[in-house]
Amino acid sequence: PTTSEIYKIAYSNEESENFQQKKGISIYEVKYPFKRLKKHKHIVLWDIPGLNSSNKKHENCINYALEKADAFILVVDC
Repeated sequence: PTTSEIYKIAYSNEESENFQQKKGISIYEVKYPFKRLKKHKHIVLWDIPGLNSSNKKHENCINYALEKADAFILVVDC
C-alpha cells in the first residue's frame, strides 16, 4: 500500500491536472493525450491504496473508489 491518495488517469485532447478533497480524501486527476487511450476515451484508470493497508485514510480511499468504479483490477506482488 504505497499509494496514499486516489489518482485518476484519463485521456484528453489537452493536458490538465485537478486536485479535489472529498470526504477527507485527496483525489488527483490527470488528463493527458495518451495515444493508447485515445480509442477508449470513456475509460478512467484509478490508482488507489492497496487492500492490505491498516491505515484508516487508505481504507476510506478504497471505500470511496468501490462506490464509484465499475470494475477493478487487483495487482499483486507474486
